[in-house]
Amino acid sequence: MNPTFAPFSRYLPQGDRSRDWQLWCTTVGRASVAPGSPYPPTVGEHPPQYVRTLRAGRVLDEYQLVYLSRGSGHFAAAGGRRHPVEEGTLLFVFPGVSHSYGPERDTGWDEQWVGFRGPLADQLVAHGFFSPGRPVLRPGLRDDLVHDFNDLIDIARAEKPGFQYELGAIVYRLLSRLASTVERAEQHSRAEELATSARAWMESRVETNLEIAELAQELGLSYENFRRIFLKYTGLAPYQYFLQLKMGRAKSLLEAEGLSVKEVASRLAFENQYYFSRAFKAHTGQSPSAWARSRA
Repeated sequence: MNPTFAPFSRYLPQGDRSRDWQLWCTTVGRASVAPGSPYPPTVGEHPPQYVRTLRAGRVLDEYQLVYLSRGSGHFAAAGGRRHPVEEGTLLFVFPGVSHSYGPERDTGWDEQWVGFRGPLADQLVAHGFFSPGRPVLRPGLRDDLVHDFNDLIDIARAEKPGFQYELGAIVYRLLSRLASTVERAEQHSRAEELATSARAWMESRVETNLEIAELAQELGLSYENFRRIFLKYTGLAPYQYFLQLKMGRAKSLLEAEGLSVKEVASRLAFENQYYFSRAFKAHTGQSPSAWARSRA
């Protein structure tokens, strides 16, 4: 999905009734910046505070969402490092926060934006749904986001009575989509972190009888949730993964340290050497003694 479109920008009036709506729009637009073209484009069409320091760093008194649907470039906020950005990235600009961005000269980019203010947006930030510390979101190229920006432009172009109410509703819909994207990404990251922690925990206790339910409790999860997450990230149930670790350690003890089958079973906290031997053969296709002889 690499749409090309005619440029459009509109800076919108906000009356008292618009402000009573709790979320109102200040600007809506889109631009297609060809490779090698100056940026910002069509500078004379925008109020000076929006464009004069965009590459060097500007501060706005509003929120802005800038969605990139083609090309690549950079973004920096609050004097921090420059983030590389590409198609499918959404830049979240916060009021009072210095920021700069622009496309790479050899790629250009297509951008769509909306500026907005209001207590409702402030509350979403206050409650942690969005943060100036996380200004770059990566929802990917999505038809629903492009559709929302197209709706914003169509309504802003017409400016029919009550248009600010409609714009506010679409901005809230956009924010809802983004909040869901952020939450899913955080859950994915947390789940991956839990699986990594569990693997390290198992590795460090490979010579013990680890109770999987106790490990789940240690990680703050029910056994069912822990098993589901672990299976997703490793392809194995927790006990099967732990048993594989034990078998790997058993091979090392048999080959490198030359321990007897009985000694290895005891070291790895098996109930007895017969249970260990059955587990080892199921894993390798050989008994422990036969495996050790094959390595001699």
